[in-house]
Order: sequence, then structure tokens, then C-alpha cells
Amino acid sequence: MGINRGKRLPAFLLAVCLLLPFLPSGSHGAFSDVQDQWFAPAVEEMAQRGLIGGFPDGTFRPGDWVKRGEGAKMTAQAVSQLPYTLPQTGKGDFADLQGHWSAKYVRQLLVEEIIEPEDYGTNYGPNQKLTRLEMVRMLLRLLGFTPSDTWVDSGFPDLASLDAEDRYYCEKAVEIGLIQGYSDGLFRPDYPLSRAQAAVMFQRALPFLTVSVEGLSAYPEARTIPQAAEFFPVVKNSQVSGQGEYQGRPLSLYRHTLTSWEEETLEKSLKEYEQVMAYQQYTLVEESREDGMWSFLFADLRGSQCLLLVLREKEEDTGLPSLTAGLLQHTGGAENYAAFCQDLGCRMLFSTRGMAPSRFLPLTGPEGTSCPTEWYDAGLLPAGASQWVQDALKSAGYEDTGETILLDGREGILFQKEGAKAAVCLDEDYLTLSYLPQKEE
Repeated sequence: MGINRGKRLPAFLLAVCLLLPFLPSGSHGAFSDVQDQWFAPAVEEMAQRGLIGGFPDGTFRPGDWVKRGEGAKMTAQAVSQLPYTLPQTGKGDFADLQGHWSAKYVRQLLVEEIIEPEDYGTNYGPNQKLTRLEMVRMLLRLLGFTPSDTWVDSGFPDLASLDAEDRYYCEKAVEIGLIQGYSDGLFRPDYPLSRAQAAVMFQRALPFLTVSVEGLSAYPEARTIPQAAEFFPVVKNSQVSGQGEYQGRPLSLYRHTLTSWEEETLEKSLKEYEQVMAYQQYTLVEESREDGMWSFLFADLRGSQCLLLVLREKEEDTGLPSLTAGLLQHTGGAENYAAFCQDLGCRMLFSTRGMAPSRFLPLTGPEGTSCPTEWYDAGLLPAGASQWVQDALKSAGYEDTGETILLDGREGILFQKEGAKAAVCLDEDYLTLSYLPQKEE
């Protein structure tokens, strides 16, 4: 067997930066007028993400009002930091955008249906102050929420006069924690939004983590799969390649020697690789951990391309720990996921937004029942994802039973409709959606 080096991932497949939480540094000090203010962490983080900027004199001017054009630019730049795609079917334009610096951002948001022509009429007014309601509209659409009656009354009396869609957006924004009201008990939807308030809202809305695979190597057989060796502690130039079989299917194999077998380090590497694979539309569908050998199968849930990853504490021929990656074609994961979606009877994040679950692995329910479950990494989710999933279930005819259910120790909210049950659980690690098979009469 000879050395086989991977190809570079094409730039158009790699959208995003390298599994780092955008934590405010505390000593960032980029803006002289935000230090020690309540909004300073949000301003610093959004500046690091490239959503906002300051002025030549080194200030941020947090109390200045956001203009509509500025709000459109912030929102358009936030789109690239989402873990899913937006629709590209919107139409329309505004007569007063010609020659304005914000025109390309507004038009992008029109295409992505984040701004709708009916919101403004003939003219957009890019230099006018952006209101709290306008910002809420854009962010809720960015997050995938569609107006319905699935909202909780926040108790703000000045929302009652809004039309049904705008009230939904405001009530839902409060429900998912994007925005609060004023000390006098009012929401003030038509009040202008300050730059500091905008920074805080974007910080609350966007995922905690972003991912990048830019510059990583891919496998020749699957140019969308980053090489696992980029994430694990492997000995330099130790790769060998060959052919093998998995369940009767041919495998292209790539083996590396690990520098050591330290389970804590391997777990961290696996977590990062799982996150990147989810961004590349590959889901962990099988997992096995035995003494000295761990194996993981990642699959394209819409196709047949798979990656088998095996970690061994000691190889028979070398006596050293190893990482082996195998590329194969297998539709089992996709078929099982299709059956899950059909049983659930509800379109979820993957089918509506193209966000692949990090895992599709069963949880054990009451009486030992195996419950197919999709897992979404909580760090990669934007605000309100759990509420979005629950709303989608309700729109598909499910009702919140008010009961909880334990699945492998995870406490979930139980939903039910005629002939079907589902459970939603959110903790600091994952959002899970499980289908609970019904007993046959």
C-alpha cells in the first residue's frame, strides 16, 4: 500500500471558520465608549464576527439609532453564520434603492424573504430609523419562523393593536428571548432601535459556534468529506491507503497512526469532527464502543455516501494506536431516516432548511422501546430552535400533552396526535426529537 494524500476541499463547499466559540475577550477594547457597559460583550462579539463596526474615532456610538440600510447589512451578513440555507424565491424591489450603498443587502434579503415588499410599499427608506418591530420581523424570518397562532401572550398591552403577523413576530421574539420590553410594561414596537440593542439581539439570535473546513483536506472519493486525520492527533506522514470491505461493501481505506490513546483527547476530536460533518451534511448513524476499539458510521441522509471511522488502541501489525477512515456507498442510513420522517409526519429542520442532524441514533424509551431520534448540536443552533421544532409538531397536528418522558435519562416534552407520539428535549449539548413507536393492538 502506498501513500495517498487528500485533495483540497473546493472553496464553494466550505462556507464557514473553525469550531471556535465567539467569546467576548473582556480586554478587547476596540471601542472606547462600550467598555464596562451591559452591552459590551455583545458589541465585542458581533464586531469579531464582522456584523458591526465602529467609527474612525474609535467609538461605537451605542446610543445612535440604527438606520434601515444598516439593519439590512447586519442581517444579510448574519445569514452566512446560520447552519442552514434560506429560500431564494423572494421577489420585488424598492424604487429608492438605486445608487444607495445598502441596495445589495436589501435585495439579498428580499430574495431570501427576510424583507417582504408588503412591509414597506414602494419605497424602503434606507436612511430612516429602524424600529424594534422591523428588526424583530427580520430576525424571526432569519430564524425560520412563520406566522401562526402558536405564540405565548407576553402581556405587553401595546402589542394587541398590531396585525396578526406582526403580533406573532413580537410575541415569539419575547418567547425565545430575543428582546424584552421597557420598565413601564410596554413593548414599544414602533420605537427606534439603538446600535447597542441591535448588537445584543444578534448575539442572542445567532449560534454560539460557527464551523469552518476551509483549508482542510478532503478524500478523493468524496470531496465534501474533510479528512478525519485533520482533527485527531496522528503521527505526521503515517497515512497508508488500501482497500477493504464493510458488510460486503467495498471500502477505500486510509489509516493513520495515533500519537497516543487518550480517551479525553479522542472524545474532543470526535466532537469537533462530528460538528464539521454535520455542516457538510453527514450524520452519525451508527456507533459502537468496545474495549480498545471505537467505530462510527457517518451517512448522507439524502444519498448513499458514507464514512466509516474506526479508532483502535492497538493495531495487530504495528502494536500502535490507529485511526482508520473508510469511504463506502450505503443507503441504510438514508432509508431509516426516510422511514422516521414518514412515521413522524412532520417536516423538520433538515427537510425545510437543509440542516442535517449531527446524529440519527435511537434513544431508549419506556419499557425498553427503541425510539428513532435526530440529534442537533445545541452549540450550532440559532435561537428558538426548540420552540421552532415544537411549533412544527403543533402545525402537523400534535398537541403538547403537558407531560414529560424520560428517554435514556433525557427528560423530554411529550407530544401526541392520533396514532403518533413524539418527544422534544433540549439540554446544553443537544436538541433531540424522538418518534415513539406505538404498541400494536
